[in-house]
Amino acid sequence: MKNVFLVIGFVVISLGLAQSLSAQLAIPNSPFLYKPVEDYNDCDQDNNCFLDATIPNATHRDVPIRVRWPRNTTGRLPLIVFSHGGEPNENGREINIRWGRTLAKAGYIVIQMSHFWTPEQRIAACVEFGVSENDCPQFRMGSLFRPRDANVVLGALDWIEQNLPGLASRIDRSNIAVVGWSYGSITAQTLNGARLNLAPTATDVSFANPLPKVFMGLSPQSSSEWGFKADSWREMTRPILYITGNGDFAQNDDPISRRVPFASVPRGNKYELFINSVGATHDTFNIEGSVEIMNIWVATYALAYLDASLKNQALAGAYLISNRLPMYGSQKYVQIQRK
Repeated sequence: MKNVFLVIGFVVISLGLAQSLSAQLAIPNSPFLYKPVEDYNDCDQDNNCFLDATIPNATHRDVPIRVRWPRNTTGRLPLIVFSHGGEPNENGREINIRWGRTLAKAGYIVIQMSHFWTPEQRIAACVEFGVSENDCPQFRMGSLFRPRDANVVLGALDWIEQNLPGLASRIDRSNIAVVGWSYGSITAQTLNGARLNLAPTATDVSFANPLPKVFMGLSPQSSSEWGFKADSWREMTRPILYITGNGDFAQNDDPISRRVPFASVPRGNKYELFINSVGATHDTFNIEGSVEIMNIWVATYALAYLDASLKNQALAGAYLISNRLPMYGSQKYVQIQRK
C-alpha cells in the first residue's frame, strides 16, 4: 500500500499504512500474565498507522521521529519516548517496530527517534567540549546525541501537537516515560540523572530532564565504553525498570554488566526483571527473540509497570508487586527484584 506524504510548514510527514514487518505480540489469557485494560486494534499489523516527521531544532539538530497512537481514542494519552538500539541510523525510528505497535495498542502515544550524526557534527561537539583533534575520533557521540535527541523531542511537544494531524491537545505531559533498548538504554538512564564521561575534557556530564515521570532500560548498558563510571547512577532518583537476561550479549556488554545499573541506582521505586535463561537473547528485550513466550514475559511486565506508573491502573500496580509472573514462567527462569 502506498504512503501518503503531507507537507506542513517545515515538516514532511509520511502517513504510513504499511504492511507488517513482524507479527503483533499477543499476550495469552492467564491470571499470571498482565494484559492492559486498554486494548486497541485499529493500528495493528494489518493497518500500521503512524506519522513520520522531523522536528526542527537550531541548537542541536533536526530530529526524525515516528509517532504511533491508537486512533479510536479521545482526550490526552500518556507519552512514551523510545530510543532505539544499535549503531547510528537515519532510519532508527523503524528499528523497534514491535515495541511501538505493542505500546500504541495499549493506549500510549509512542515517539520513536532516529539517532545519527554527521562528521561535521562530531567536530562541532568536540569544539563544544574542548576535545582535541587527536581525541575527537574517540569522542562518545552516541552517548551525547541520544539523550540530546530525546531532550529535543521533550522540548517540542507543543510543536508536535500543532504540526501533526490528529495530535492536537493529545499528549498528557504529566505522564511521560522514556524507554530505551540496548544503546538506547543510555537515553533512559541519562534523562533520569545518570552522568557520563564523554571525553577526557567532558566528564560527569548530565542530561537530566525533569519532565519524564518514569523510565525503562531494556538490555541496559553500564561499561566505560559508553561513558559510565562507578558513580554514574548516584542521581537517578526517579523510578526505573531494568529488563535483561542470561543470554543478553551484544558488543562488549554481557548479562553481568547489564545488571550493574540496578545494583548501582539509589533505592526507591527501582525494579529489575531478569530472565535466567540463555534463550533470553539480546533480541528478546526488543520483544523479537526466537522464544516467543520470553518476549511475552518481557512485554507483560513492562506494560504492567507503565500502566501502574502512567495510568494509575490498580490491577497493574498489584501485578507489579506480585509474584504472578515468576509463577507463570517458573521462578527458575523469571526473577524479579525491587528496591
